[in-house]
Amino acid sequence: MEYWISEQKENLTYSIDMIRLDFVLKDSVLNSLLAWFNDPMKIDIDTYGLNTSPFKFRHMFRINYAKSSLVVGLGFNGITSLDALKCFMEFNPNKVFQTPGAIDDVYYILDKALKVRVARWDLAIDIPMRRELLQLVKDQRKYSLTMKSESDKTEYLGTRNSGGFVKLYNKTIESKLEEDMTRLEITCDKLMTIDDIMDKIPQIRGIEYQRELTLDSCLSEKDRLLVDLLKMHPDMFGRLNRPNKRKFKPYVFGDSVDLKFDRYCIRLLRERVYQFER
Repeated sequence: MEYWISEQKENLTYSIDMIRLDFVLKDSVLNSLLAWFNDPMKIDIDTYGLNTSPFKFRHMFRINYAKSSLVVGLGFNGITSLDALKCFMEFNPNKVFQTPGAIDDVYYILDKALKVRVARWDLAIDIPMRRELLQLVKDQRKYSLTMKSESDKTEYLGTRNSGGFVKLYNKTIESKLEEDMTRLEITCDKLMTIDDIMDKIPQIRGIEYQRELTLDSCLSEKDRLLVDLLKMHPDMFGRLNRPNKRKFKPYVFGDSVDLKFDRYCIRLLRERVYQFER
């Protein structure tokens, strides 16, 4: 299967950051696959101890490549004998598909499967802007924030590993890049259509200009503290009265515009993820 992992449109890069596949093995191939993983010549494979706990995978492996890894679980400890043939695979195609030999391992394992289904995948959108110039607007999803500084912060919406989970963070710091880059990640589960994905992409404001909070700004110390808090929680801005909105808006938002995300690029990536299914 020919495969592409990214699309670009209007300075934004769309990519598939993670794929988790559920698959069911063909009859009588489990032992041969276990032998392949346990080959003593394969020094790049981490083998975890046998797990007999209910509703866990019996055999777990991690294949380590230069800059990526492939995690595989074989034999689900379920209720029926058929559960023993249930397995999963999880990997980052941005890295795995650029590693010689890794793609061969993916297809070797999946060739042993009778049925393959997408469990979930992560859509990544790279935005070439400084993190402090992007503001995530809260919605009805659970919100959380980890913050070391205005530029080094990560915002979350939703529940981790569930459809609609959102993460907005400084990709420049995370990957030690030279250029300015912020990444938006959205977890998509197996039931999410392209309409569902578009609905779950949060509102992101890009600040084109923001007045500097310099020492000669006509703001009191209390006002300066309020500006800092509003930058962290811009959704609270609506609770200000009209005079204060006019007063603080240039410092909190500046001239801002809502980012637009390309439906066509996202649809193409979703279709490529589902090419694994059979």
